[in-house]
Amino acid sequence: MPTRKLPMTGRDPFRDGSPSGGVLERLIEALHEGAVLADAHGLICQVNQACLSMFGYSAGQLIGQPVAIFDCMQLPLGSDPDLSAAIARQGIWEGYSAGLHHDGTTFPMTMTIITLSGDGKQSSGYVVIFRNATESLQALEDLRSALYLARSARQARRQIVNSITHEFRTPIAAIIGFSDLLENLSQMPPVGHEFIDAIRSSAERLKVLVDSVIEYASIQAERTVIHAEPYQVRDRLRSFVKPVEHRVRTKNLRWKLHIDPSVPAEIFVDGEKVERILELLLDNATKFTSKGSVGLSVVRTPNVENTLSFRVQDTGIGYDSRKTEQLFETFRQGEEGLNRRYPGIGMGLALARQLCDLLGGTLQAAGVEGKGSTFTFTLPIGPTEAQQKPDAHTAP
Repeated sequence: MPTRKLPMTGRDPFRDGSPSGGVLERLIEALHEGAVLADAHGLICQVNQACLSMFGYSAGQLIGQPVAIFDCMQLPLGSDPDLSAAIARQGIWEGYSAGLHHDGTTFPMTMTIITLSGDGKQSSGYVVIFRNATESLQALEDLRSALYLARSARQARRQIVNSITHEFRTPIAAIIGFSDLLENLSQMPPVGHEFIDAIRSSAERLKVLVDSVIEYASIQAERTVIHAEPYQVRDRLRSFVKPVEHRVRTKNLRWKLHIDPSVPAEIFVDGEKVERILELLLDNATKFTSKGSVGLSVVRTPNVENTLSFRVQDTGIGYDSRKTEQLFETFRQGEEGLNRRYPGIGMGLALARQLCDLLGGTLQAAGVEGKGSTFTFTLPIGPTEAQQKPDAHTAP
């Protein structure tokens, strides 16, 4: 590449006979970015072809001119002692500026200034490299636009979730409420009570399904908030499992609850979401178990501090272990055709895993076809004073 050098009187800092001087000149020539060599006063001594093309000058127009000729900021390189000393101390300076073309037009650019042979206080010269930043700034603007669209999409999802929450739940609540009112009418014939029970049962089941879909959509729309607080493990769980135990015994199944003595009396979690996860897992276990037992056990996770494991076990139909991940897919059940034999839309386990992720936990499954399944929910818990005094009482 053609280069031009400023005629020097006396010692030339770039041509002092040392091998490094020639190497530096060849390096400037080889750079694809615009580059110049400047002396200690910030005057251009050498310029490469890329720089000439970038700014629209000829070499003769630039040699001996200050580097500030390229820069709308007019950076006083070499003429401002404080700036020169600061660059000499750092060794290198980089920043954005507006490049000034020979025809007066401007464009965004970055400047990199490298000090040469400085003594820590003053430089003997500089290498200045210029890069056109138009494309990178356009990419940044494109990124900003994409982020804006993403935020707009999230806001739209939130509005949709808010709307469907009201539109679905209101009529369902009305159906259940009017069913209760009809039940109390004295003139109602016996067959009418059967019809009312069927209406109420169907409405309540529909409410469960709608709540699951809305809850899942809320998580996807990033509307779910975690509220961690002290949670009394034994008292809360015993109260929580009473309706679960009733449903299990109604199906003539054995119910088992075990809370290990080493489990602290109090933990620090979002208790409502923990119970929601357990509700989904226990409902799944009860649904797919026709004989045997369903159980919940709570233990400290081995070798992991401040972590508990909640295990839901059943002796139901189990599943093919090769299809474990399929269990957690939305609107799918573990085996094709199960939705014809068992009620549900395949939301429960998907929602349980979403909630586990929100709490910083993990949900894993293990099972054998025809012999049952085990779902293990491992949850990090915040330390509390009560954790230092384990309750020695074992839950029945």
